[in-house]
Formats: sequence, structure tokens, C-alpha cells
Amino acid sequence: MHTENEIKVLGIDLKKAEEKLLDLGFKRTEEITYRRYVYDVVPVNPNAWIRLRTNGKKTTLTFKESLKDSVDGMKEIEVIVDNFDETNEFLKAIGHEPRNYQENSRVNFEGMNCTISLDSWPQIPPYMEIEADNADDVNKCLEALSELVTSDTTSLSTEEVYKRYGIDLSSIKELRFDKVAA
Repeated sequence: MHTENEIKVLGIDLKKAEEKLLDLGFKRTEEITYRRYVYDVVPVNPNAWIRLRTNGKKTTLTFKESLKDSVDGMKEIEVIVDNFDETNEFLKAIGHEPRNYQENSRVNFEGMNCTISLDSWPQIPPYMEIEADNADDVNKCLEALSELVTSDTTSLSTEEVYKRYGIDLSSIKELRFDKVAA
């Protein structure tokens, strides 16, 4: 299983974050809108889930498990699949009904051996995700961006981020920018 080395910086100002990244020499690489389904694993484990995600160009199916709230606390196994809708139908056919559907937008930057994502999600303030091949690089980027850390940092799942804002993401069947369906 692959270790994801990442940390989220909650409650960021998108404009200030982009300016700081560009000042530090980061290159803006892409702007993405993601669509995803989230499924429970069997047996249900509140710290593990299956994610089917697409940006319209690349679709992945991922098993994720949050072992601890640390830079190296998320484990994952990810495979590329070729069709978002058919993979969802396949998962449903083998007994995995989606827990919910989610959308978010992301602007990615590359620099200092890190990928920085500025993430926007419905109903919560934007956050920055810092990811690298190792925890040392994540921590170096976090230090370089320390003036942007005005709130909280975490390596836990997006569902846990929503809980910090008093929202139970698992109770929202469809999380979209244009509407939220319970």
C-alpha cells in the first residue's frame, strides 16, 4: 500500500495563497473540477473507504485508509479505470452502493518538490493541500508557506475536515456547487 505524504491547511485565502505560491517560484499547472463517488468498505470501517473520481480526462478507483492525523498517516491503493459511469455501475453490481456523490474544484501548483492544491468545496472555506514524495518535503513546503496557516492543519480525510465545520458529510447524499441534497 502506498503512503500519501500530505497535509491540509484549512481556511485559506485563495488569492493570498496563489500570490505566495507564485512569489516562491511555484508554477500553476492545472485547474480541475472533480466528480466522485464514495463507497463504504466491507465490513464498514469509519477510517477506510473507496473513492471513484474523475476530472473528465483521468478516472481513478482508490482504496484509502486514514491511520493517523500525520503527514504520513494516509495509505492508499489506486488504479486507473477508463469509464467513470461504468465503474460506478460495476461497483453497484457487486454490492457497493455509493454513500454519496461529491464535487470540488482544485488549482494545482508545482515547486519545491511538492504539489500544492488549492481546493474549493461546497459549504466550507477553501483549503490548501501540500503533497510530496516524502514527509520532509511536505514539512519544508509547509514552513515556506507558514504565513498562510491562520487556522488548522490536518492530514485526515475531507469528511473529517467537514466535521471541523460542524457538517456531517456522510449525511449529504449529493454535494455539488449548485445544490446540496440530503
